[in-house]
Amino acid sequence: MNTFSEVMEKLKKAETVALFAHENPDGDALGSMSAAKAVLEHMGKTVFICLGAVPHEKFSYLEDWSSVCNKNMKADTALCLDCGAFKRLGSLGSLYESIETKLAIDHHISNTPFADCFYTNPHSAACCELIYDMAIYLLGFVPPKAMKGLYTGLSTDTGHFKYSNVTEKTLSIAAKLIGAGLDHRSITNVLYDTVKKQKLKFMGEVYSKIEFFSNERISFFYCSCALLKKYDIVLEDVEELPNTILSIEGVKVGILLKDREDGGYKVSMRGKDVIDLASIAACFGGGGHVNAAGLSIDGDKDEILKSLIEKIEAALGDADYER
Repeated sequence: MNTFSEVMEKLKKAETVALFAHENPDGDALGSMSAAKAVLEHMGKTVFICLGAVPHEKFSYLEDWSSVCNKNMKADTALCLDCGAFKRLGSLGSLYESIETKLAIDHHISNTPFADCFYTNPHSAACCELIYDMAIYLLGFVPPKAMKGLYTGLSTDTGHFKYSNVTEKTLSIAAKLIGAGLDHRSITNVLYDTVKKQKLKFMGEVYSKIEFFSNERISFFYCSCALLKKYDIVLEDVEELPNTILSIEGVKVGILLKDREDGGYKVSMRGKDVIDLASIAACFGGGGHVNAAGLSIDGDKDEILKSLIEKIEAALGDADYER
């Protein structure tokens, strides 16, 4: 593991930087990339954003994502953000590996360092907190073009500042951004206060089909590709689903099982400060944070759910699995 300053000094020497993040990037990953791009470009560096696909339209206020991965680009330095393991780079792993100097900045408690220079701080609520530190270290201030990205990451990785990972630093950075003139209300409107009609109908079906286990301490929902197609929406339209099923009274852990395009499943888990979900996800090859973790897995859906519940119940204690 390297220090923050070691990564920063490497960035100072870079001329052309390619930015990477975990596959299926969330608001923190995209916000980190957008903000880091603004900081590095302010320093006069050439910056490329490398993603496997164009992000969801709701993040269009951050960047023009129409050209997000030029595989023929030439960079002397790769900077991976919000990614705790090489496998989470997905199809872009080989491109990242091909670049001479490989750096990474992360904030997950479960991580496997994979870069030449890898820094992580699991006490940071969002990777964007570290990109804020990057701006202060390299420039002494936050350039205006970085502010939307920073606020987006802070907000989305903290449930709009509701989660227990929020710290004084988190709120201090948000306050400084607003004090510098950031229109935070426009971001909030896009992320939280604009709902598609199809999504409302979809959520009605979700509420009617949530399952409960372990004396209703565990909530579960299976989100199939067929269900998404039925309402003409994509997973990014309903990325708050794990938190929705967790918010039910009495529930301690929420589990969302999603179809993978290749036939397997992705699992998202959310908790209420009762057990370490990152360690449970690690048992299945995944990882994340104490209260928010995930994994990718193959096998029978019911057997996967049974195994997950057994692990969670062992951590919660005093419950038997019943279906």
